[in-house]
Amino acid sequence: MNKKNIETMIPPAIKAIKESKIVKTDNNGIESKYFGYINGFGPAVITSGLLNTVNYYSKEGSDGQNEKKKICDILLKILRYSAIFQFQENSLLALTQAKNTSATNEKLNFKNRVLEAVAACKLAIGTFKKIKADGE
Repeated sequence: MNKKNIETMIPPAIKAIKESKIVKTDNNGIESKYFGYINGFGPAVITSGLLNTVNYYSKEGSDGQNEKKKICDILLKILRYSAIFQFQENSLLALTQAKNTSATNEKLNFKNRVLEAVAACKLAIGTFKKIKADGE
């Protein structure tokens, strides 16, 4: 991971977070569960691998699972807005699957870019207030 890449990804991360509609407009806050989802993404990549983690976060299903999918959407937007590399895929899962068939160096480079996007997202999400969910 490259500190300079992470720093350049922070403004795109803030933009992606705002576009994702997880920010409550009345108080400029984000529900605490999203902090947990993004905080858990990086360690999950390290322990389970990128493809397994993205697959888990991208599953359609219960409300909680659909909420996790928003993290993948945010990360995809960060990668797209930061323009570190070009891609056509419209989901992080499709992009990860495409990169998974690449040469080892390209796979490792892609994994590092995703982890940099995760780090930038963690830093960017910290600029918003953490609020409790309606049911908490």
